Amino acid sequence: MSERRAFGLVIRLGGYYVVLAAVAWLVGQSLPRWGPYVAERTPGAAAVAMLGGLALMCPVAWLYMRTKPKVRYDASLVQTVIVLPIVIAGVVLIIRDSVALAFSLAGIVAAVLVLWRFDVGAEPPAERFRGRLIVEAAWAPGLEPAMVGILERYTRRWKLLRTEPTALTFAVQLRREGSPEGLVAAVREEATQQVTGARFEPNVS
Repeated sequence: MSERRAFGLVIRLGGYYVVLAAVAWLVGQSLPRWGPYVAERTPGAAAVAMLGGLALMCPVAWLYMRTKPKVRYDASLVQTVIVLPIVIAGVVLIIRDSVALAFSLAGIVAAVLVLWRFDVGAEPPAERFRGRLIVEAAWAPGLEPAMVGILERYTRRWKLLRTEPTALTFAVQLRREGSPEGLVAAVREEATQQVTGARFEPNVS
C-alpha cells in the first residue's frame, strides 16, 4: 500500500471517529429528555448500547476490507468484527449483576477456548491435500488474484503455502473430474502473460 493511500485511510478513519464523538455527545445531551424509554434495563438502553458498539467497530471492518489482499481476504472475519460488539453488548446487558449468569458465560468461554486449543474444525494441514501446485513468474505476487479464479474452478479446496518473488506454492485438492495436467494447462493458458512455468507435485504418502 502506498503512503498516500494509507494517509488517506487514516484521515477518513479519524474524521469518522470525530463525527461519531460529536454524535455521541449530542445523544448524551438528549437522553435525559427520553426518560423511561432509555432508562436502565429497558429495550431503549440496550438498543443504544448495541448501536454504539456497532458504530465503533464498523470502521475496523471497513479498514480491513480496503487493505487486505484479495487472495487472503476472509469475509467471515469481517462478519465477526461487525457482529461481535453487538453480541458482547447484549451479553453485558443481560448478566449485569447476576452471578449465576456470569458463571454461565465463563463456562461458555471456557468451552470455546478448549475447542480453539485442540483446533476442532480447523482446516486440514497441507499434508492432507493431494498435491502442490508451483507457479513461476517474473513477479509471482501479482499472480494471486488471477490464480484464485482458476483454483476455485479446478480444485475442491486449496491453500496458499508460500509466496516468493518468482513463485507461488499452493496445496491443492483436485476435483474428482479434474486432473493435474488440466490444472497446469489452465494456469498456463489463462495467465499466459505472467506465468513462466507451472507444475504439479503429488504428495507422497
